[in-house]
Amino acid sequence: MPGVYLTCLQTDKFKTGMLSVSLLTPLTRDDAAPNALIPCVLRRGTRTYGDMDAIAARLDSLCGARIEPIVRKLGEIQAIGFWADLIDDRYLPEGSEDLLTSVVDLLGEMLLAPNTRGGLFLPAYVESEKEKLLDDIRARVNDKAAYSRIRLIELMFAAEDYGADSLGTEASAESIGYVALTKRYRALLASSPIEIFYCGSAGAPRIEAAVRRAFITLPRGELDLDLGTDIRMNAVEAQPRVFTEEMDVTQGKLAVGFRLGDCMEDPNIPAIRVFNAVYGGCLSSKLFMNVREKLSLAYYASSGVDVHKGLLY
Repeated sequence: MPGVYLTCLQTDKFKTGMLSVSLLTPLTRDDAAPNALIPCVLRRGTRTYGDMDAIAARLDSLCGARIEPIVRKLGEIQAIGFWADLIDDRYLPEGSEDLLTSVVDLLGEMLLAPNTRGGLFLPAYVESEKEKLLDDIRARVNDKAAYSRIRLIELMFAAEDYGADSLGTEASAESIGYVALTKRYRALLASSPIEIFYCGSAGAPRIEAAVRRAFITLPRGELDLDLGTDIRMNAVEAQPRVFTEEMDVTQGKLAVGFRLGDCMEDPNIPAIRVFNAVYGGCLSSKLFMNVREKLSLAYYASSGVDVHKGLLY
């Protein structure tokens, strides 16, 4: 299929299989919220299973399989879609329904055949999911550690698309209407590269056959293949920029961001991840053992890396 990429990792280590379908699109401040809303609206009902109760009943009949929305930020790419997990064939009674094919069929229907009226998303579904999205955006401030990291990225990358949050802004979410959201959904289906990933005991030919069957109605137009992340090696200014925000809290948060620099010209991803684990990525790391344990300067001290953008925070 044009612009559809399937990766299969065959293993018998697990009792369940997992399959994800992600539509890839450039991350922008204006489109992040509508994009994030689309899989949540699609999850509300399909042409065959008109509401969440009907979908839940169908999933129950599929041995309790799960299908949930995906909204991810990968550098300056936004990935939206669904992931599903299901019991591995080895643990099903003999003569059972082909569970894998049935789950992929349902996932494909959720993505390609939503419950619509006159070809448009149902306004009630859009408004309900929009309120949930707004609640999630507003609730970010309640987790102060995560919020400080969000604000760090917004301020550090204010002039770059990476500064946008995967859920978008409150203002852009509030302005979403069901007609415009339907048009956005149609455009994404036609133009977005799609990454499908499977991990489980089934072989690649079987997964490919299930995906081809479920996605046979996938519309493909002119694909937007101009996807990527602008990796800058140096800081924006010679001196570090410092921002302070005051809140009525009992514990302050300090977030610091660094660009990884020259190592991102030819990044050794495993080495960067191991470095982060040693530096601040676990309870035996240098930051935690020295700043927190030996010097008692903080309740916790940790670090993280984004290998897509070249960020250490």
